This record gives sequence, C-alpha cells and structure tokens, in this order.
Amino acid sequence: MDRETGERIIKTLQAMTPAIDELDTLSHRIMDQEERRAYRRKLAELLSLVGYDLLMPVVKQFPDLDPDRPARLRDGA
Repeated sequence: MDRETGERIIKTLQAMTPAIDELDTLSHRIMDQEERRAYRRKLAELLSLVGYDLLMPVVKQFPDLDPDRPARLRDGA
C-alpha cells in the first residue's frame, strides 16, 4: 500500500476508538450475565481485529505511523 492509504487507515481506525469505548461502557449495562459475557467476547474480538489485524500491517510497512509510538519518534525528532 502507499503511505497516504496507510495514513488514512490509521486515522480511520483511530476515529473508531470513541465508538468502541462507548460499546464497552454500554456492555456493562447488560444485566444478563451470559449475554454480557458473550457480547464482551465479541467486543474483544473486534478490538483484536482493529488493534492488530488491521493496524499492524500498516505499522509494519510504516513504523512511524504507529499511534502507540512516542510522538518524538513518530515525528522524526
């Protein structure tokens, strides 16, 4: 992939964070324990998919785009 595509993927994945955080918060409101557990398992799968399967191929190709990398290293300082 080209760098611009990688940058857009990273930005899009980061934009998903508030929605995923909201799903996590809402999952605690599910009263039925089994239903809550099943929902949170699926949420964990989503986090793995977003945080690893979709993010890491971009980071491998463009390590400086890693959102977990300290800004001073990411910006080349």
